Amino acid sequence: MASRMMRGRVDHHDVPCTHGQMTRPGPLDRIGPELARRLRTAALDLTAPDPTHRRNPA
Repeated sequence: MASRMMRGRVDHHDVPCTHGQMTRPGPLDRIGPELARRLRTAALDLTAPDPTHRRNPA
């Protein structure tokens, strides 16, 4: 399934709804804040300097 196309960690969060109901206000009240937090964290990770990167001493 999709796991063959993914890398990294997958976190599971139970939301009491069907897949088709995930964009309704109730489920989004639970999904939205967690997703926002994860995206902020991911954005910070992308802007952090890579400790393994070496500058070219030219």
